[in-house]
Amino acid sequence: MSILRRIIGGQEQRSLSLQNLTPLAFDKVPFMGLREIDSKAALGLSAAYASVRLLADVVSSFPVDAYRRENGIRRPFRTNGQKPSWMLTPIPDEPTYTINQLISETVVSLFIDGNAFLYAPRDEQGRVLEVRVLDPRRVDIFREDRVVKYKVYQDERSNPIVYGQETILHIPLIALPGEMRGINPISQLRNTLSLGLTLEDYATHFFRTGSTPTGIIEVPNELTKEQAEALKAGWARHHSGSNIHTPGVLTGGATFKALAFRPEDAQLLASRQFTVEEVARIFRVPTNLIQSTVAGAVSYASVEQQNLAFVQYTLRPLVEMIERPLSTLILVPDAFVKFTMDSLLRGTTKDRFETYRIGLQEGWLSVNDIRRFEDLQPIDSGDSYRMPLNEADAGIASLRQRADIAAMLTQAGYEPDQAANLVDINISHTGDTPSATA
Repeated sequence: MSILRRIIGGQEQRSLSLQNLTPLAFDKVPFMGLREIDSKAALGLSAAYASVRLLADVVSSFPVDAYRRENGIRRPFRTNGQKPSWMLTPIPDEPTYTINQLISETVVSLFIDGNAFLYAPRDEQGRVLEVRVLDPRRVDIFREDRVVKYKVYQDERSNPIVYGQETILHIPLIALPGEMRGINPISQLRNTLSLGLTLEDYATHFFRTGSTPTGIIEVPNELTKEQAEALKAGWARHHSGSNIHTPGVLTGGATFKALAFRPEDAQLLASRQFTVEEVARIFRVPTNLIQSTVAGAVSYASVEQQNLAFVQYTLRPLVEMIERPLSTLILVPDAFVKFTMDSLLRGTTKDRFETYRIGLQEGWLSVNDIRRFEDLQPIDSGDSYRMPLNEADAGIASLRQRADIAAMLTQAGYEPDQAANLVDINISHTGDTPSATA
């Protein structure tokens, strides 16, 4: 009797073909339906978490300040030499809670609920006492005599307190006409996000349970079901646990063929890449910014353009969406809140300095303007603006131009004093050298 027969043992008349044997080697994968989705579950999807964090981190890192427009000129708005108190410490009782955290929570609330509710009570003079972001799940919107009001629940849907629009700032991400509450992107796109989570669950289950065998034993003769199971159990017993990686011996014509599983064969990688692209489309972020790129699909130039489009079509609308409600917290006319997004558009050092050079030559930047952009101390005589082409002080350039015109008028037959009066300059003589002054 061969070793193979000694391993499987016994004699059984029922035969088992290779087709009937194959299912014995594979475990059955249970059916996995679409996951139930909510805000926290959606953030369990790596692409969704990365997208929301990217948006919150970038927007909250922008410098934000209060300004007032006077005679068409934007000037910093200061009360007693300081920004509005709520911009310095949004919650006075929590000094570590900064304006950056306030903006970050606002962005997160917008993208996981479609709404951001800011609680901003005021004193009798209308000054803002504090600003904090509320849990959007605990806020209901309703109308009372055509006035919009907000019902804020202190705990799980109980003990509500009603506030008006003077206390609650509501920022919807996107709303249908006539609807008071913004559309929840997680709920609206639950099938797409749920599919991504289901794929994550399937991949985890797939690798944890080992749904594909490490190899197949092929025998030249037909085996009964009991013989096949005994052969399988014997092989597993001698080549698992402490016996793993030990060499095996098969006789009787039996052979062992190892199976090399590649994730792409099961389309796991393609499915997960598709999920990343879907989530990036939902949150309007370039895939390269959430560390997902496909080799050969993008170049440096296209990535650069994607980043620029991200600033123009995602960040700028989002920033302006937040700026407008925050501006209402300043009661002074023509005062507003503005984020500075220049840091994302500054480019490399060479590009930045080239921009400064053009602004200096064209006369709309001074040396001290440039030094302020670079956080450098101003210098004496650095506030003058230069005329194009000659890079001279604008006042000197204008005087030279008028002097040249006076010289041409004199050549045309005008008296020097008459020509000087026409161009509004004075000509004086120091010794034999004439000089012109405005």
